[in-house]
Amino acid sequence: MAASAAGAIPGRFLVDVFPWLKYIPEWFPGANFQQIAREWKELWQRFANQTFEVAEANMVSLIRKSSQALLFNSSGR
Repeated sequence: MAASAAGAIPGRFLVDVFPWLKYIPEWFPGANFQQIAREWKELWQRFANQTFEVAEANMVSLIRKSSQALLFNSSGR
């Protein structure tokens, strides 16, 4: 959350004011915003993937439970 709060501040990085700075190599002095952006991107991708994986696991679990219930109900007839 701190990453999104820090990134939401307008003008926090010079690249916000000068968009052409995004083409400067990472090793160039003052271009640390690229490393920070990469780290934040990985963080947000991990967050999105983890959320999706939890939802997918819950859906699979629910399908298994409902399938088992249908199986038990149909075999009891």
